[in-house]
Parts: sequence; C-alpha cells; structure tokens
Amino acid sequence: MNLQPLHDLKDIYPEVKEDIELIKQLQRLDEMYDDVKVTLVAMRRWTQETYTEFDDDQEEKIATLLQTLGDCSKTFSSVAGDVSLYKDVDRRLFDRAIQQYQKGLEKGIPTYNLAFRRLKEELGKVICISN
Repeated sequence: MNLQPLHDLKDIYPEVKEDIELIKQLQRLDEMYDDVKVTLVAMRRWTQETYTEFDDDQEEKIATLLQTLGDCSKTFSSVAGDVSLYKDVDRRLFDRAIQQYQKGLEKGIPTYNLAFRRLKEELGKVICISN
C-alpha cells in the first residue's frame, strides 16, 4: 500500500507541512499528560481502596495533589482540543500546559507518579510511627 498526502490527490484537502518542532512538543506534552492521567487513576483507586484513616494535614496533602492533577488534566485536554495539523498552533498553549505541569511538582521530583509514590510512602511511615 502506498500512502500519499490527501492534498496531492484532491485540492479540496488542505496541504499539511511536517513541523518537526511541533511534533516534538506534542510528544513531550503527551508524555506529561500520560503521567497525569495514570497518576490520577492510581491516586483515586488508592484513596478509595485504602482502609487507612488520615489526619487533616495528610488529607490536605492528598487533596492538594489530586487538585493539581485535575487542573493539569483540564489544561492538557483543552490543548488537545485546540491542536490541529491543519491550522497554526498557538505555542503559548504548550507553554501554559508545561508551566501548569511543572508548577505542581516539588523540586527534584520529575513526575507526578513519583510525587504520588513518595506521598504514599511518607504517609505510610507517619502511620507506622504513630501506631
């Protein structure tokens, strides 16, 4: 099978030019979005299935991370809805999404999945010490 651009077959289709920089940015955003989605699902499952009772401070840490993940998810969803190969992309959308993602991470923690695992470990240690 031989694939050709639709524009070459019929003029009614817009011409799409390959934008390597756009593709790289989309891949980076996709990795970040995957991290957010996977972590959000894992956190929700953990909070629903755990029998541990948390104090107010611990619950606030959990709620803050969940809120940050939710905000990131909304931002990434809006970017995904606005991106098209057929029109110019506002690169500021990418910058906002990346800033939103990085803003919620503590220094030295590169992903939300790692942030969640560290929080879970920290809360587990606090509970063990208090028992």
